[in-house]
Amino acid sequence: MLTINYLTIFIENLHVTIYLILINKLFKMKNLGLMMVITIILFVNKGFSQYTFTSYKHSYFEKFLSSETLVPITGIQNIDSIIKETLDRDWKFTKLKFVPINEIEQFSKNGNVSIINLLPIQFGNFGNSSLCLYVPGNFNITRMTNVISSVPIKCGFSGDKKYNTECSFEQIGYKIDILFVQLIEVIKFMKEEKYIPLGAHITGVNKYVNLYNKKIAKSNLDIKLKTLLINENFFNNKMDSVIFKKYYSYKFKVVTENEYQKIISSDNENYFVMLQSNIPNSVISVFDLQINKTLFIDLNFQKNPFTSSAKLRKLNLKQVKKLDAQIEKIASDNN
Repeated sequence: MLTINYLTIFIENLHVTIYLILINKLFKMKNLGLMMVITIILFVNKGFSQYTFTSYKHSYFEKFLSSETLVPITGIQNIDSIIKETLDRDWKFTKLKFVPINEIEQFSKNGNVSIINLLPIQFGNFGNSSLCLYVPGNFNITRMTNVISSVPIKCGFSGDKKYNTECSFEQIGYKIDILFVQLIEVIKFMKEEKYIPLGAHITGVNKYVNLYNKKIAKSNLDIKLKTLLINENFFNNKMDSVIFKKYYSYKFKVVTENEYQKIISSDNENYFVMLQSNIPNSVISVFDLQINKTLFIDLNFQKNPFTSSAKLRKLNLKQVKKLDAQIEKIASDNN
């Protein structure tokens, strides 16, 4: 299985650092520190944003539209039936072909197909997986240029120091329909907005995430306010339920991992569901189980390249305030 490794990305960018040092010596510039900051910013902006709204080249999106899309058959009956039901209902882009999951790899060089599959992402000792739609062929795993759409997934820890990057369909079976809906939402949004890729990839994606949130808030969807369901594991020493309640103005319910999975599996329409992935950023989204729609996305985008890991990898105050503002807009426009 393909793995995205950030060490490779860093090595790829060493030439930028060397180039700036040579310029510094050539022009006898004293502010090498500034140059190094620029290098770091370039490196950060080339990182994988995870909630991806398109690749660097829009031609890949056009290639996807003319392809046949391969979808893995996991061999787990209830998961496969949910995937097929979701795609039959919402997929309007290409012809679909269902392929046994152990045969997907043989199509990795086939430029005439597109593939939906799980891709592990590794960031140092940490990692997670994303559900990705990508065009194979000359697949660049460090820049993710061939990825059309992706949704980050949070799996369980395999130990104190090593995050489990090998997320399986079985582990995410309870929310598999949500993840496929979110993948489709991104593709549909890209097509409607005629997304133009930007050089600074994370900055560009963040721009379109904000646009997505604005469109949802102003939509004519019949969105009813519901209790926000939060997994207790999403909280941390900087953001607990007491602090969350202070800045989130609406009803919410904190539950255990088991309760969280049971409520989502039952498709309980009385809830908005918070989803989180914490590597490399604390990406959160809120999903309405009644209308099958993502209401809010936040990439936890940080302009400062020296932002602490606590802010990057954990639910934080800025995200809660943005979520509260989004729900307030939805409440005023739809209720």
